[in-house]
Amino acid sequence: MSNGNSIDEGGESQVPATGTREVHYKQKLTIKKLADKLVEIEADKKWGYEIALLGVESLDYTGICELCDIDDINNDPHLMPSRFMLLKGATDKGLEAKKHLDAFPYPLTAGSKETMSVRSLRRHLILAGFLSEELDDPADTKTDYELDSAIYDAVCAHIDWAALAVDGELKGGTHKVQKGDCLSDIADQYGIREWRLLYQLNKDALGENWDVLKDGLELTLPDKQHNPLVEWFHTNDWAAFLNPDKGYEYTGKYLSLTFLDEKDDTLEFKDEKGTKVKRKCEIYVTGPVASLLHSLELEGGDDLDVVIPDTQSIGLWVEGEAISFNGTQWPPFAEFQESDAGESYGSGVYRNEVELSWDEGEEEEELDTPETASIGDLKSTIPNLANPASEAARQIPSSPRGPF
Repeated sequence: MSNGNSIDEGGESQVPATGTREVHYKQKLTIKKLADKLVEIEADKKWGYEIALLGVESLDYTGICELCDIDDINNDPHLMPSRFMLLKGATDKGLEAKKHLDAFPYPLTAGSKETMSVRSLRRHLILAGFLSEELDDPADTKTDYELDSAIYDAVCAHIDWAALAVDGELKGGTHKVQKGDCLSDIADQYGIREWRLLYQLNKDALGENWDVLKDGLELTLPDKQHNPLVEWFHTNDWAAFLNPDKGYEYTGKYLSLTFLDEKDDTLEFKDEKGTKVKRKCEIYVTGPVASLLHSLELEGGDDLDVVIPDTQSIGLWVEGEAISFNGTQWPPFAEFQESDAGESYGSGVYRNEVELSWDEGEEEEELDTPETASIGDLKSTIPNLANPASEAARQIPSSPRGPF
């Protein structure tokens, strides 16, 4: 029961001229409250995980991390599930202890795995050229990785470099699928960086294989003006924490491809006798640090789903198939390594390393980047490609099936 004093966690009580005290209660934002709200939005069938992430990218990552410096058990960085964001000071063991060390929430090809850990984040940042440190030893299972100042600075540099989640004032509506459309192309058309956002809003209509879209299908577009997390921040007078230019984005990107044959059907891998076979596939970073990311066996043309660093310096090779990826037909990784770190293979897409910092008072350093601000999530069919962001791969003439 109120005693007439103002209750305001953010300031002092106010006494109007009449002498009657008004009660004002202003909640303080904490990491726990934010995490709980994100879980609530994710569980809501109307919204879901990608809408929660869109809200995360509307927040000032620096401001959210500063909450972790407040001496309050509700501002423990390990209270934030790693699938939403990784905060400064978080460790993998600390996240695991709180059961907040999450696996990547989308299907991956057998033999590929991704934990959204500090260790994985660090590795992606190194391979994308944002962090100048040694890669971890995959056999090392004892080291506990912490999101320290160096990793934090690299995350901030990546945020500065990456494209906005939605570029422009998209106010919902629909898109009617036309022949040749794929989710990444449609996303690019409307300034949406992540094709998964379209998937989230339309997953019931898309079905299991969302690579191949049906002509005439009506897809719902996101409404940038009405995000449940942003509205929650405004309701609680926390607008100072909103800044879509500084929103957190995981540096690992979902590469999901479907290869099509000349009839636009999913490609089946067959030997000379026409018997179905598996195909070896290698995906690797070509620079600045050449590194094999995935060595897989694909069951068919719709079996490639992996996580890669946010860089266009990626090579992809499929055994027995003449495939061009990002404009280059790549060799196996061992052959690439023998070619003087790829001097003959697309070295022009390498990004130069730069000094990385994110201080408000300093002038931002211009990065030498590809034309597209961010590779984004790649979800494409072959050969339906229209722009650098969605031009994930192209099937080129391959005997005995002929040109595609």
